[in-house]
Amino acid sequence: LKAAVVRRSASLTGILATMVTQRLQRLRKGVPGVPRPRVGSLLAATVMILGAREAHQGFPTAFTAQEKVCSWLGWAPVPGTPLFRSVQGAFPGALPGIALASRITQAIDPYGLRKNNTIYGESLCSDEINNRIGHLPDILQHHFGTVFPLSGIGGAPFVGKTGFAAFSSHVPENGHVFILFGPHVGFSPDGDIGKYLRKGHSGLSSACGAVVAAYNQVVHDMAAGMSTEHDMEEAWLRAKLAPHCLQIEKSAAPMVELTKKAYSIVQDEMLTIVNTNFGSGYLVLMGGIQINMPEPYQDHFLPLHFTIRSASEEPVDLMPLLK
Repeated sequence: LKAAVVRRSASLTGILATMVTQRLQRLRKGVPGVPRPRVGSLLAATVMILGAREAHQGFPTAFTAQEKVCSWLGWAPVPGTPLFRSVQGAFPGALPGIALASRITQAIDPYGLRKNNTIYGESLCSDEINNRIGHLPDILQHHFGTVFPLSGIGGAPFVGKTGFAAFSSHVPENGHVFILFGPHVGFSPDGDIGKYLRKGHSGLSSACGAVVAAYNQVVHDMAAGMSTEHDMEEAWLRAKLAPHCLQIEKSAAPMVELTKKAYSIVQDEMLTIVNTNFGSGYLVLMGGIQINMPEPYQDHFLPLHFTIRSASEEPVDLMPLLK
C-alpha cells in the first residue's frame, strides 16, 4: 500500500511539474499568459513540486530545488559552479531580484499598497549597474510607477531628515511609502567578490568602488588632508567605516565583512531619518545587499530587513514572508 501511494504521488507530481514547467517556459520566452506578479507563485510551486519529485525518485539533494529552478530560468549560476559557491558562500540566502520582487509584492499586498497610492524611494549606490533594466530596483520602480532617489555613493540616505520629509510629503492622501535600501557589491564571472566587469571594459573594476575606496583610505592612512568640503559623501563613508576597519582587515573575508558593515551603517542611518508623520498610511522598509552579478544572470539581493509600520501601529517583521 505504501509503495502504491508513493507511485501515485510521484505520478501526480510529474503531471503538476509538467504543467508548471510549460507555464514557466512561456514566461521565459516572453509569451503572454503569465503576468509578472505571478512569477513568485510559479517559482514557489515549481520548487515544491521538484523537491517532492526528487524525494520520491532519490535524486541528490545537495542543492535546493529553488536553486535549480533559478539556474534553469537563467537567473542564477548553475549550482556547484565557482560563481555560485562564491555568491552563496559569502551571502547565503541571496535571491535573484525578479524572484524576490514577486515575493515582496505578495507580502505587502494585504496591506493595500498599490501603484496609485504608494510612493517608492530608493537608497542604493548611484552606480549605474544598480539601475539596469529588469533587475530588482527597476522592477520595483515600474511596479510603483516612479522613484525618489534618497542616496548617493555607497547607498547611504544622504538626503537626510529634510530629504525624507520632502519625499514623504508627496505621498497620496491616506497613501503609503516603500523604500528599498542598502549597499551593493559586485562579482566577477569567476566569482571574485568586490569586482565587476562593466560594459565596454576589458578589465574588472571595484563595486562598490566608493566603499572600497573609503576602506582603503583609512587602512592605508590616506585620509589625512583629503577634502571633505568637496567630497562630502566619501568623507562621511570614511568616518563611519573608520572605527571598524581594523576588525574588517583581520577578518577571514574582508570584502564580505566590509559589505556587511556597510549595510549596518546604511540601515542605522535609514532608521534615523524615517518617520511616519506623513499620514495614516504604511511605511515599508526593505533593506539588504544588492549583489551585481555578471551577465547573463539576474542581479541578486540579500534581504536583511523587511518591516511595515504606521503612525498607529508598531513595526511588524515581514522577513518570514520571504522564506
